Amino acid sequence: MRLYVVLRTVGLALLAVLTPPPRGTAEAGGACATISSGAQLALVRSVEALLGAHGAALNDWRGQPVQLQGTPACLNDVLADFDGTGTPDVVALYRVGDVVDYTLLLSAFQSGGEWRASVVEIVPGAQALSVLPPGEYTRNPALTRELRPAEKGVLTSSRPGVAISLRATSCLAFFLGGHRWVFTERSCQ
Repeated sequence: MRLYVVLRTVGLALLAVLTPPPRGTAEAGGACATISSGAQLALVRSVEALLGAHGAALNDWRGQPVQLQGTPACLNDVLADFDGTGTPDVVALYRVGDVVDYTLLLSAFQSGGEWRASVVEIVPGAQALSVLPPGEYTRNPALTRELRPAEKGVLTSSRPGVAISLRATSCLAFFLGGHRWVFTERSCQ
């Protein structure tokens, strides 16, 4: 099994080196078109580290259990300076295997010439990803459930964030607060 993981990682690295990075902007639901091959490789590696060899039983942002296993595929990505360092960062939605109802929200930041990626959240029913301008974002007042650990009632940021459109009429607004991502659920506008 370890040989398979090593061969798969080497194969992805070769694919990333041999495939020129695509140019242009991503469209909702389209393949990731704006991120470099180095960022793509870092994102895929972070998903593989999360899933391990046999997949992972995790909880989504609502605290609901989900089993993820399979090959990650990028659905949509956005670029902006989310951490305020002056360089573009990447946030992307990835689908894993055949589980179409769940996507992983991932972020990648460049540091010292290397891309470092991490899984931000597991989001069921994600439809599209877009950049949110800096500002204040308030939780939908119609929601009566308790706040989740990374969820805030009001988010204020001087840096851009990301919006994830869900199947219903709600969106999740994510912003990098310090060294971790925080979010609020709000009505889509």
